Amino acid sequence: MTLFGMGVSPDQIAVLTHADDSRNQGLHAIAALRGISIWEQPAKAPSSAAWAKTFAPDVLLSLHYRNLIPKQILELAPLGAVNLHPSLLPNYRGTNSVAWVIINGESETGFTFHRMDERFDTGPILLQEKLAIHPNDTAFSLFHRQIVRAMARLETVIERVAAGDPGLVQPADGSYFPRTLPHGGLIDVTWPSEKIERFIRAMYFPPFPPAGVMKDGEVHAVASVDEYKKLFPKHA
Repeated sequence: MTLFGMGVSPDQIAVLTHADDSRNQGLHAIAALRGISIWEQPAKAPSSAAWAKTFAPDVLLSLHYRNLIPKQILELAPLGAVNLHPSLLPNYRGTNSVAWVIINGESETGFTFHRMDERFDTGPILLQEKLAIHPNDTAFSLFHRQIVRAMARLETVIERVAAGDPGLVQPADGSYFPRTLPHGGLIDVTWPSEKIERFIRAMYFPPFPPAGVMKDGEVHAVASVDEYKKLFPKHA
């Protein structure tokens, strides 16, 4: 919608995304409605580079694409490539950053638009904003608040890219969290109650499974603290 509001026509947009699933049904629907070219092959596939080269993009916007975009595609856009990352870089690079800030008890997070290079989340920062983490936030609610705020700033980011803003080089320090399920998705009943509560909220992100806990040799799904306390009344 931001691009349309800036006067960009559907034939000036092409979308490389994943096959239609519960996470990107809306994107597929809008592309079909507007007649936007859409491509579903993995970014690393040679056919994807050929498709992108034929389109000849001026700028590449990566908005929660799930895999690393190869250099041969990044280099096609003369104005550069920009990624939206749901944390305050350089902290919480990598995936699952929204879950980890809740697990670790952070009081704030945010989002970062940054120029892209061949690595994950290391390019110069174009725009960054903080966002408070509410006491009852789940990964689902926090992520969607980040998206709403970030999309409100997308036009500014595009204008900076068009003006040739190189961005600010990220500090060398920071933190990184790999593409693995935090703690295997399972609650450790020896954790302090505060950490258990944070973990349950951090693992709540439908349609994915919620936190699990082992009891009597069986893993039980736990979507809320109340559900956990029903399984372990003495922890109430």
